[in-house]
Amino acid sequence: YTKVGDGTVSFGWYKIESGNEISLNEAPANAGSYKVKAVLNGTTNYSGATVEKTFIISKATYNMENVEFENATYTYDGEEKKVEITGTLPEGVTVSYQSNKATNVGEYNAVAIFNGDSENYNSINNLIAKLTILKADPEYQLPQNIIATYGQTLADISLPSGFTWEDELTTNVGNVGENIFK
Repeated sequence: YTKVGDGTVSFGWYKIESGNEISLNEAPANAGSYKVKAVLNGTTNYSGATVEKTFIISKATYNMENVEFENATYTYDGEEKKVEITGTLPEGVTVSYQSNKATNVGEYNAVAIFNGDSENYNSINNLIAKLTILKADPEYQLPQNIIATYGQTLADISLPSGFTWEDELTTNVGNVGENIFK
């Protein structure tokens, strides 16, 4: 500011909320609408003066350029899988998640929800990533050296634990020799 004269200048700061002026003890630092009133006291040689000015301190925007939330694909192994953000969050920002962990085969829409200083910063958009868990190829060895006697059916032949016949159990094992069944 520029002052001409020898009078003292005092400043009054006001926050404007819903048309009302709320007196502040010091200059504002947070986002919002404000008014400053400068009062120049009169002296012997100068008249006093009062000037008012309204102004707005706008909300800032967090820099989220280094934060990513990317799709992730895993193969089922019975263990929990998750997708999380990568990068460094700006100071004062935290993240929470919805549906970002899964164990079973499927596609899941994970959501990263960001929280920060809502008084002085614009809200941060949620990010969405897809968590995919693919079916695993089973590892097994087919039963070997299964022996049957002529006249038996598949119901008469025991299979190792974990295996069952696909063919009808009433299926006859057939003639002597190697026969293939499912």
